[in-house]
Amino acid sequence: MPQRAGEKRFTTRVELLETTGAERLVRFSYATSGSARRGPVTLRERDLEKLAALLGRTPQLERALGQLLGKEEDGTNRG
Repeated sequence: MPQRAGEKRFTTRVELLETTGAERLVRFSYATSGSARRGPVTLRERDLEKLAALLGRTPQLERALGQLLGKEEDGTNRG
């Protein structure tokens, strides 16, 4: 997801990983000039809206993050 802070341009990456034991992991990172970096990733409210729209392209990641946010697979909230 492309982002900008002042004149700085970078890309926030959200990746779904799976261990050999089938445990799913979600990694947030950012990249500058194509090189992945680790460190804090800050998302503005408008970035979260972009992320939500992009998740529709990756159903497995959308489900994994939905579980984190307490959403059922049909999009409704638990609790």
